[in-house]
Amino acid sequence: MDDQVAQPTSLGVSAVNISSRMEEDCDGVEAGEYSIVYGTPEAWILNPRWRNMLDSKVYSTRLCALAVDEAHVIRQWGISQDNKKAAFREAYSKLYELRSLAPNVPVIALTATATHLTKECILRQSILCMDDCSKIEESPNKLNVSYAVECMHKDTELEFYFTWLAGELKSKEKQCERTIIYCQTIKQCSIIKGILGNYRYMFAREDKSVLMEMLHSCTPEDNKKYILESFQNVNGTIRILVATIAFGMGVDCKAVHRVIHYGPSKTIKEYVQESGRAGKDGVHSRKFILYHGILLNHVDMNIKSFVETKDCRRKTLLNHFEADCKLRLYLHLCCDNCASICECGQADCGQYTKYPITDCYKDVLFSGRKREVSNEQKKLIENA
Repeated sequence: MDDQVAQPTSLGVSAVNISSRMEEDCDGVEAGEYSIVYGTPEAWILNPRWRNMLDSKVYSTRLCALAVDEAHVIRQWGISQDNKKAAFREAYSKLYELRSLAPNVPVIALTATATHLTKECILRQSILCMDDCSKIEESPNKLNVSYAVECMHKDTELEFYFTWLAGELKSKEKQCERTIIYCQTIKQCSIIKGILGNYRYMFAREDKSVLMEMLHSCTPEDNKKYILESFQNVNGTIRILVATIAFGMGVDCKAVHRVIHYGPSKTIKEYVQESGRAGKDGVHSRKFILYHGILLNHVDMNIKSFVETKDCRRKTLLNHFEADCKLRLYLHLCCDNCASICECGQADCGQYTKYPITDCYKDVLFSGRKREVSNEQKKLIENA
């Protein structure tokens, strides 16, 4: 959220995040000194100070709007799908209380990934009380992105699927295409970063940390801030980021043109959010999913269907949001499945959506692992 505060501040609009400030440091907020006041649902709903502030004379006369960003998480986090478990963040389901605290203030809910059920939940099921609202909808179809899925062979080492990226980083350095690699766990992040770390000799020691970084829930705040600042800058020095969903909503990424998922997201909505970091500037971008059977064990059926489908992946994705699908002029720019039937005859037809595995750096990768083994040692291994 501090990332969101920084953007209006840079434009000369005063903004503050009440969720990250000390209580004694917020007198200016109550006095109405800020044009935009950000806060989590927990801050607004559970903290008496901020509830009372909304009902104060200053805010009763000057508050012009309530905005709920990333509104799709109201259903995802605020409402438990299991009667035996509490909701992950129950305060989301109590946002309707804001309507009574600021009764005559217009409300806007914003999201890029709302299914029909999510819309019903937000608008009509007593969450935001927006039965008679005006709706402005835009298709989530992004014509400047291509989708591809690569099934990893069980007998092939994971390193093989990232040698090309290490090679690109070596040859292009700070001109390497900015890439985010999403993993489902911190352990997976460490493994992937470790694979790319095998090439630490490719960079000067002082440059390595700025070319490649890792971000997850346990990343120190100073590191997170440095990474976010780099991705907010078109010319930021970090070229490859290995991350979990901790690098998620509200991040204003600049010049990201490639997103790789090592294992699919758990749901279609999460996949659209995460892969949506690429191509925000209109430049054509690619989104890849790497998977094997085990990585499909704990995902939603909809994302599993997206991974396994032989039909157009774009249509499969958009059907989930009940959105129209406009195909590109050339099928090979749509998805890997469409590319397989494209007959445009262009030189790069069928190449753009292929996951860029190459053997160029295979020898480099494994050369450092070779060692002489005696016959006696071989027998010991065979008998182990």
